[in-house]
Amino acid sequence: MARVEWHAYFTDPDSNRDALSDHIDALVWAEVLCLIYPTWNYGPPAILKGWFERVFLPGVAFEVPDGNSDRIRGKLTNIRQLIVLTTSGSPWWWLRMIGDPGRAMILRGMRGLFHPRCKRLWLQLHSMDRVTEADRARFLSRVEGKLLSL
Repeated sequence: MARVEWHAYFTDPDSNRDALSDHIDALVWAEVLCLIYPTWNYGPPAILKGWFERVFLPGVAFEVPDGNSDRIRGKLTNIRQLIVLTTSGSPWWWLRMIGDPGRAMILRGMRGLFHPRCKRLWLQLHSMDRVTEADRARFLSRVEGKLLSL
């Protein structure tokens, strides 16, 4: 996010929309948001995190609290399903032990922006650095089965 965009984020969010109109139009049109990425340092890669920060603007993804409330109001109620397909080098037990920050950020933190009954699906291949070809094939088969059942 450029300095000008950052300064306008809350004060003039409309000025940030022009350069992102294709992304914003797609986001407010979609019923499903499917994110496919590798987990880096316990979360999404910086480019995806930056996309969230640039596209999930006030007035687009949420309304800023008016002072009487400290909670944002989600505006992406058109999103009725959130799907995340990711890989990580960490084993599943390690991520659970440290609170799985990437999963928490997306499934819990962002959920309030979407439809109140938004369904969530999280599929993650853990220990990516040590899995075998057979492990990857099983994961892909599981992904295919889940997506076909939607």
